[in-house]
Amino acid sequence: MNNGLYEEHFQFSKLPFERLREAIHIQSYFESVWYDDFTYHSSETEIAVYYWIRSGCAVRRNNDGKQQRLPAGYFVAASGRTQTPCSISIAEGPWVRQCIIVDRNPFHDFLIERFCPLDDELIFLHEPLRVERIFDEIRLALQKTQEDPAEHSALFVKLLCELNGQKPAQPRPEALRIALDHILLHYRDPLLNKTAIADAAGVSLRGLERLFRLNGEKPPQKQIMELRLKYAQNLLSNSMLSIKEIAEKSGFSNANYFSRFFRQHLGETPQVYRQKNQFPLA
Repeated sequence: MNNGLYEEHFQFSKLPFERLREAIHIQSYFESVWYDDFTYHSSETEIAVYYWIRSGCAVRRNNDGKQQRLPAGYFVAASGRTQTPCSISIAEGPWVRQCIIVDRNPFHDFLIERFCPLDDELIFLHEPLRVERIFDEIRLALQKTQEDPAEHSALFVKLLCELNGQKPAQPRPEALRIALDHILLHYRDPLLNKTAIADAAGVSLRGLERLFRLNGEKPPQKQIMELRLKYAQNLLSNSMLSIKEIAEKSGFSNANYFSRFFRQHLGETPQVYRQKNQFPLA
């Protein structure tokens, strides 16, 4: 499936759901690619969705109005009713994920409750390739002519065990999450600065710098400029906007500064980059 902003490659289960009340039933495996500004609106369901993010970044807006950053290297679990009415891919992409959908039945809920509570949780993957290999095993299991319910269950338990081993002992501070979300949502605003980020997170400027340093994050200003640069690269490759317009839309103060910054970090001018990378436009 490909509509220009979204691609999907999938494998469906051949097992009848009615026979699997006491086993795990993995409905489908799919890999999806979200391009910049693709928006997804979900509805309430009784399925469980589990995926890990290979690359890019998206923002998830929950029913309570809170926004959550979904970057590469994280595992996302939504095993209850869907709490994500809107998710948007944003300029750090494409946003690529491997995903499985599991029927919520009593056996599924028992495993989650007793062994690895995952409801609507983000887990940073220290070893993402280990999780990727399990997803690949699930994909191959769904391709078999004769699927085995016991194999589905075993692979799901294997996934839960792996995630349990990668869950951090301490969650990331709430102030850091707020600060990162604020950067991600406002980096194209040329007025965004450390003071605004610190105010949003409820910390001092010194506290903001310490928060990022102690949690292994790049400094806020460096993250802002990297996001602006990635967004500008995307516009150069996929639009007919002028260099001045791209500079403005990406959050740079003016076109001259944008061109100097671009060349300093990528070794060529925006014009040369566009000639090499522009996707053929209709």
